Amino acid sequence: MQYIQHEIENIKNKPYLHLGNNNLSTMHTYLNGFTAALHLLKIENKTDMLLPLPFEFFHDFVSFRYIGQQSSAGWCRIILETNNNDEEASLKVFFQLHSDFLDLSIKNCKYSQLSEIERGYHKTHPNVPTRAVAPDFKPEPLFINPIEVYIIELTSSNCIVLVNTNTSHCLYQRLFGNESEANHFIEQCFGSSLNWVNKKLNNIKYDRELVLL
Repeated sequence: MQYIQHEIENIKNKPYLHLGNNNLSTMHTYLNGFTAALHLLKIENKTDMLLPLPFEFFHDFVSFRYIGQQSSAGWCRIILETNNNDEEASLKVFFQLHSDFLDLSIKNCKYSQLSEIERGYHKTHPNVPTRAVAPDFKPEPLFINPIEVYIIELTSSNCIVLVNTNTSHCLYQRLFGNESEANHFIEQCFGSSLNWVNKKLNNIKYDRELVLL
């Protein structure tokens, strides 16, 4: 269950009652505390469905909306600066953005089963994105045993990239500004020879295997 999303919708009706004021900065602090409490209580703030997107993607959604690219500035700072640091106006904008975020749906989808050549490219090509792995933090390929890739265009024109693997950490998700950026990332990871197939779907359920809905 996405507890943060539900809490935001509850606050939206009477923000002063929950926050003590109508300031976006207070909302930001409140949500940080709420997230920390979920972590301490070991309550999972997630769902087994792709949509609505988890709140962790909200920052990138706001960043792409206002800046056109990913940004290290948090969503609170971006919204405030866009609204002349008017706290109350920014809080209203936040609730509208969150509603837009929850309303996202799938516009187009394409997927590709990865061949041995593409998996080999990911393991050996020098320009492939890597990750640092403990204990010695040597760079390793970003994905372990990737088997298929999805590029899902949303109604906002943002794209979600899903990489499914046959390990216990079976799914990688990342939000991109548009399809061109998503394609570029996939080419960096697996080369340019992928065989794409268009797929019509409404949602994806995460199970031991991906279930297309």
